[in-house]
Amino acid sequence: MKAIESRKEIIFNKLYLILTGLLLVSAILGGRFTAFNSISTIGLLLVWIAEGDFSTKWERLKSSPLVYLTTFYFLLYVLSIWISKDKDHALSLVQREFVIVFIFSSKNPFKKEHIYFLLKIFVYGTFFWMSLASILAMKQYLFSGDPSVFLYHTLAYNIESTAIYASLLCVISVAVVLFVPASARWKIILYVFFTIWLLLLSSRMFLFIHLVISVVNLFTYLPAKYRVIPAGGIIAIVALLFFTNNPIKSRFQDLELFKTSYLTQPTFNEATYFDGLSLRLVYIRFSCEIMREHNGYLLGVGSGDAATLLREKILSYHMFTGDNSISGKGGYLQYSFHNIYLESFVSFGIIGLLTLLMLYGYIGYTGIKNRMALLRDIFIIIFFSSFTDVIIMHDQCDLSLILTLCCLSITLIGYNEQHL
Repeated sequence: MKAIESRKEIIFNKLYLILTGLLLVSAILGGRFTAFNSISTIGLLLVWIAEGDFSTKWERLKSSPLVYLTTFYFLLYVLSIWISKDKDHALSLVQREFVIVFIFSSKNPFKKEHIYFLLKIFVYGTFFWMSLASILAMKQYLFSGDPSVFLYHTLAYNIESTAIYASLLCVISVAVVLFVPASARWKIILYVFFTIWLLLLSSRMFLFIHLVISVVNLFTYLPAKYRVIPAGGIIAIVALLFFTNNPIKSRFQDLELFKTSYLTQPTFNEATYFDGLSLRLVYIRFSCEIMREHNGYLLGVGSGDAATLLREKILSYHMFTGDNSISGKGGYLQYSFHNIYLESFVSFGIIGLLTLLMLYGYIGYTGIKNRMALLRDIFIIIFFSSFTDVIIMHDQCDLSLILTLCCLSITLIGYNEQHL
C-alpha cells in the first residue's frame, strides 16, 4: 500500500528538489561563482534542520559508507589545521572543501522520476553553458578570423571557466545522457554536441575518459548487431585526428617533448620547457623530496603548507616563474600538484591517500556490483582525471557535483533493489 504524503512532507520534498537542482546548476558555473554553490548548500542544510525527525535520518545515514568516508576525509582537513604552519590557509581549505553529504539524507528520498529530472537539469545546464561559450567564440572569430578562439582554454574563458573544468562537465553530461531514460534521438544529438566540445577543449585525459565511457556503454547495452556503426564512428574519428594535421593532434604531439632526464636533473633554468607529462612527473619527484625532508609520510605536511612547499621546490630548482606582478603570469608557480592522489599524499600522508582510494573504491565497487551505470561511469571519471588535475575532491563546486550525483545514483540503486 502506497503511503500518502502529508502537506508538510510535500513542501519539504519540493524544497529539496528545487535546492538540489540549484546546487547542480551552481556547480556548472564553477569555482569563480562559488557563492551560488554555497547558498544552495546552506539552503539545503537549513531545510534539513527544519524538517526534523533526525532519528529517521540517522537510520539512513549510518548505513551509508559514502557518508563515513567523506566525513573522515573532511576530518583530515580539520586535523591539518594543527599540523600546518600556515593555519589560516588550512582553515580556509576546511571552509571551502566541505560539502555536507547528509543533507541528502532527508526523511523521504527523492522519487525515481525526480532523480531523472535533476540529472536532465544538469545536462541542459551544461549544454546551455557550453553553447554560450561557443556563441561568444564565434563572435570573436568574426572579428579576428582566428580559429584558435574555439580551442582549449580560450573557448572556456568565455564562460569564466577552464578547459579542464568544462571538459569535466561535458564528460559527466555524456555519462548522464547515456544513462537516463530518453529517446534515441535525444541521446544521439546531445552525445554528438558534447563530443564536439570535448574535442575542441582538447584535454587529453578527458578525451581518453570519454572514449573509455563510450566503449564501456557501447559493449554493455547495445546488441552486437548494433555496435558496428558507433564503433566504426569512434574509430573513424580517432583515425581522422591521428592521420591529419589539426590543432587537437598538436596537443598530443606535445608528449614527444618529454625527457627522462628531468627526473634526475639536479637543477633547471627559466628557459627549460616542461610538457604536461614532464611537469606532472617532476612534481612527483618534488613531492617525494618534500615528504622525505619533513618526515611526513604518515600524516603529511598539512593542507595549509603543501602548496607552499611545492612552490619552494619550484623556486629552488630555478624553474620559470614568470612575472608575478601580473595575474596569471606566475610561470610554474601558478600550477598546483596536477594530481589529487599526489596532493592528498603530501597534505595528509599515507592515511589521506588510503582514505581517498577507499572512497573511490567504494564508488566503483558499488556501481559495478549493482550494475548502476552512472555510478560506474562517475568512478571512471574521477579515478582517471585525478591523475591529471586537482579537481573532483579539492574544490567546492566539483566536490558538491560529484557527491550529489553519487547520492542520487545510490538512491536509484535502492529503487532497483526493491523491484528485484
